[in-house]
Amino acid sequence: MDKNTTVKRRCGILFMIIGIALVSGAIFIVGKNIYNEKKAGEYVDEFLSGVKSEIENNKNKFKDMDDVDKLIEDKDYNALGAKYEYKEGMLVETIDEKEYIGIVDIPSADISLPVFYSFSYANIRMLPARYSGSYSENNMVVAAHNYKRHFKTLLSLETDTEIIFTTIAGDEIHYLVTDIERVMPDQVKYMTDNRDGEWDLTLFTCNSDGSYRCAVRCREK
Repeated sequence: MDKNTTVKRRCGILFMIIGIALVSGAIFIVGKNIYNEKKAGEYVDEFLSGVKSEIENNKNKFKDMDDVDKLIEDKDYNALGAKYEYKEGMLVETIDEKEYIGIVDIPSADISLPVFYSFSYANIRMLPARYSGSYSENNMVVAAHNYKRHFKTLLSLETDTEIIFTTIAGDEIHYLVTDIERVMPDQVKYMTDNRDGEWDLTLFTCNSDGSYRCAVRCREK
């Protein structure tokens, strides 16, 4: 066997190994995405009914009080109970060691999702989470992955779509989508700056390859 034949054979083996590695990597990524999608749906099924039940309980619990804001204004925190806190103008309830601020609904897409109080990558693997701001200050930003059961629908929403946020106390805040923007991953300040009231609520997720964020801007009705 001459030298050129040996080199060609070795190159062929090398390219075959590289090809196998690339295919294996692609299969792994696809498998991981399928697994994450499945787990995300399971988390929604696991947590949604419990949070909805708590919200219904809270409606009954707070109906004999003037309102939760008055309770907080008077600093009567004991009346709320140990599992409640008031943070950044929002009622936060701890359910099974997780802090929630409410539920976001997109009725036209049949989406209903509990929202965690605080953002972390561990949290948003399970459910949407408050990224910044507060619904009481009309500057809340909520982030979630683009899983089908999470915020994938944001990529195809249209203006004038209704969004409903139900607080943990049971108050419903109705919004309309007014703008849909592409925001680059490094534009954090732009994502969270409501520019003197230009929007009241933002929901965002990444596109399929992560090259930009789809930011859905909403105004309260």
